[in-house]
Amino acid sequence: MSIVIGTTSVRLDSNGRFNLNDLHIASGGAHRHRPPFWLKNKKTQEVIADRLISGNPELAPVVATRGRYGGTYAIKGLVYSYSMWVSARFHNQVVDAYDAMARAAEPGHILPSSLAQAYRDLAALADENEELKKQVAQSAAAVSFHIDVGDTSKTFSITEAGHLLGVGGQEFGRWMQSKGFIYKRGGPWLAKQPMLAGGYLESVLIDANNGLRQQCRVTGEGLKFLHGKLKTAKA
Repeated sequence: MSIVIGTTSVRLDSNGRFNLNDLHIASGGAHRHRPPFWLKNKKTQEVIADRLISGNPELAPVVATRGRYGGTYAIKGLVYSYSMWVSARFHNQVVDAYDAMARAAEPGHILPSSLAQAYRDLAALADENEELKKQVAQSAAAVSFHIDVGDTSKTFSITEAGHLLGVGGQEFGRWMQSKGFIYKRGGPWLAKQPMLAGGYLESVLIDANNGLRQQCRVTGEGLKFLHGKLKTAKA
């Protein structure tokens, strides 16, 4: 596991000490901020001496290793000291990165194996959120439907009925026409006689801009009837 600061991954050794060379790169790589300069600082030496006295006697607070994968490694407390020596801003970045690593290591949290996997995980989460939004919208529509249908004295326009049943107004009108429930004669939707006789639809006169005109309305019983038909069609 490692902490990531900006685009730099800071390595840890087998004892959990952090690579100061990686931290130096993450800080911007300025020559004056090289770890050897920090180690020669009197204040740093005092901090290390105190760690040697009060810390784990079996764990050296700072070690230097040679080789291709070598470098200077330090415990977390000294990493904080080094980052503050560089700048307050870099210190805050280090603290935030460490906190993020600690949260990721909590039980039940699985780290992505790569950046590509992280992007895939984020995409999957976005898809889950969209699906959840759809389910919430459908649930809200279902609640609204049951509330409105509970009042059998209400009637609804074709568009209103379609929205209550989760279907667009025009699409719902075409579907009702395909089922032989309504029809058109160059104007608004008109109810077929069996639907009127069954109490599923009503024909009313409304005051439009150009005068009175006929409108087909869906009754509460009609909404229940159409709801059942839609469920059968979708099954």
